Amino acid sequence: MHQSPTATTALAVHCGYPCAAELNATSILRGLPVGTPRSVKIPVGCFTAAGLDPSAVNTPFLLATAGRFDATVGHVRWVAGAAGDPDATPCDALR
Repeated sequence: MHQSPTATTALAVHCGYPCAAELNATSILRGLPVGTPRSVKIPVGCFTAAGLDPSAVNTPFLLATAGRFDATVGHVRWVAGAAGDPDATPCDALR
């Protein structure tokens, strides 16, 4: 994180228009320390609960905001079973 988001920031996955799922990642991102690399794990179930069809994903990762936000993002992966990890983000934290 170089600069925390100044406005609502969405984390989305698309599965072919009009299929998509969008989560409010603002509080999670604002909670990350500036200048210190961190991993964030978001369970796919959070996206499926928001309308994602996981069999039709065509955009696996999208961050969007109308405000200012500066971060370096790397190593984006979909990992089976990672939702059960103790450091996985609970879906209710993404509202």
